[in-house]
Order: sequence, then C-alpha cells, then structure tokens
Amino acid sequence: MNKAVKALPTSISADHLSRSQKAAIVLASLSAETASTIVDDISDEQLRVFAKAFSELKSVPPNLLHTIAEEFVAEVERSGGSLAGGLAETRLVLGQLAEQERVDRILTDLTGEVGVSVWKKIEVIDEQALLDYIIKQRSTIAAIILRNLNGDKCASILAMTDSEFSRSVLLEMSRMSPPSS
Repeated sequence: MNKAVKALPTSISADHLSRSQKAAIVLASLSAETASTIVDDISDEQLRVFAKAFSELKSVPPNLLHTIAEEFVAEVERSGGSLAGGLAETRLVLGQLAEQERVDRILTDLTGEVGVSVWKKIEVIDEQALLDYIIKQRSTIAAIILRNLNGDKCASILAMTDSEFSRSVLLEMSRMSPPSS
C-alpha cells in the first residue's frame, strides 16, 4: 500500500482521527503483501470505507503512527489479551460484525454443514425476497414452504399477499398433515 498520504497538520493528535481513519492508517502501514491478503477478504463496502477514511488524511508523521499503533495494542490488551477460538466463538464474533444471514452463509461454507436443514436456510431469507419467490409457485408448493417456516414469518409473508392468494395457500395448508420437526 502507498504510505505517502496527504499532509495532515503536524500538530494533529490521534484524538482528532475517527476509528475508520485510524484503521486505514494501520492497514496502509502494513506491507503491500500483508495488506493485500486483508483487502482480498473484505467487501467492496468495507474497502470504500477505507478509501474514504484514507483519502481524508494528509501526511501522517511517525509519532502519530506510533501513537495509533499503541492505541491498537492497548485496545487488544483491554479485551483480555487472548482470544478464544472455535466455531461457537467464531459465530459470536461474526455476529457482531455482519448480518445473521451472512454469518450463516459464511459458516455453512466454512464448516461444510451439509446437514443444515433447507428450512433453516429458507428461514433466514428476507421476507420480501421469499414472497417474490412464493407468489410465483402453485398454491400447494407455496403452502409447503410456508408451513415449514416459523409462525411469525409465515404470517408476515401471508399478510403481504392479496387475500385470494392467502386463502388458497391457507386452504392447501389445512389439507396437509402437520410439518415434521
């Protein structure tokens, strides 16, 4: 990464920088090889945040780089100094950083959990996207999908449809045996 940044007043302190700017400075301070492995794994939106934060900077003097690095180390030490690993901890950390649907998708890819129920996967799909799919199906297929969702999600999706579609799907659902768990 290019360490030549626009000139910040020499008197600026780390207190005047946003967390995004500080993170951008840390990333830009890494070797190109190290930084590229990070950049390869972040989303375009995160890269935009980096680009915006970095473009707002001027030159960053060595003493400010040192101060920001010390803040980073202090923050790591405040967090307990060690990290727990494993799948459960990974789920918790990712849950703080991304939406649940994305976390589930990433962990499914990571763990290869082929045993994850298709219904659990459908359960996390956005209601509007699921509705768009369901209304294109025959009422029997729509009923099968909806009866396997939790009651709140099913009711919410049915509330978004017209009354004729809802009636036909509910009629189909009433003819079916209860879903298996």
